[in-house]
Amino acid sequence: MVRCGSCAADFNSEDALAQHRNAKHGSEQKKQYIAYGIIGAIVIIAIVYFAFMRSPDVADDTPGNIASDKLVLTPLSSEGTALHIHPELEIVINGEKQIMPTNIGIFGYQMSVLHTHDATGGDHVESHVVKDFQLRQFFLIWSKSSGKEMVFNSTCIFDYCNGGNKTVKMFLNNEPNFEYENLILGDRDKIRIEYS
Repeated sequence: MVRCGSCAADFNSEDALAQHRNAKHGSEQKKQYIAYGIIGAIVIIAIVYFAFMRSPDVADDTPGNIASDKLVLTPLSSEGTALHIHPELEIVINGEKQIMPTNIGIFGYQMSVLHTHDATGGDHVESHVVKDFQLRQFFLIWSKSSGKEMVFNSTCIFDYCNGGNKTVKMFLNNEPNFEYENLILGDRDKIRIEYS
């Protein structure tokens, strides 16, 4: 004699018990598997949402069009989609093009709204809010990424400051520009900073 573990019914053979389980208890097991599957899917969706898709903790409610430095300095867990532009930055000191470090503004799996992915000078602005971002803010996040102050204004680029016959000059799309650190970044802008 064999006994069913679910309902305690007795059977003469294992085959009879197997038929009984399939006929009487098979749908219960299916329901249990489906319930576990649904719970597992909900848990996975929640993990993905909170890890990658969550809204940023930093809202930029500053008045005016210029983005706040707090927005720039706070790494986000997902890319912004409200504003996505790609200015290009080139820095030349004494005739020598400077290599831009990779991953400026990227901190593990999080990134600033202003960041780079490689050393080409292609900057990315990917924000959850539509605001204007200034060139000085890129140097601000570069300073945070490098742990060293990266100075840029009308008189200095890094440690190179106006003096003697050498000065800081800036060009926007091959035209002289005098906005320096206050320049509003635009999509496909070609920004060249020279010290010579």
